[in-house]
Amino acid sequence: MLHAKLERRAEDEARTHSQSDFGGNANSEQQHLLKQWVETAVTDQTEKLLLKLTYEFDMKPREIIKAYPTHFSTIADVYRIKERILKRARYALKRI
Repeated sequence: MLHAKLERRAEDEARTHSQSDFGGNANSEQQHLLKQWVETAVTDQTEKLLLKLTYEFDMKPREIIKAYPTHFSTIADVYRIKERILKRARYALKRI
């Protein structure tokens, strides 16, 4: 029970954090720059799939691992890949 609560809390925090980093409150220029960055910097197919599932289809990590078990075996995999993308995006945006 505690594990499930912690997992849900981590999902909520990651979603909130991700939304602010990936356009949740961004203006249209920032969203355009971010979209351009994603198109050029995200070349890994698994990363592209995860971004699409998360931000276009609004899927939760649990839904993603159920729908794509060959790409994502655990919720931790989903968060690890998201964090890897976010770190690169933050680094790139600091350089602009």
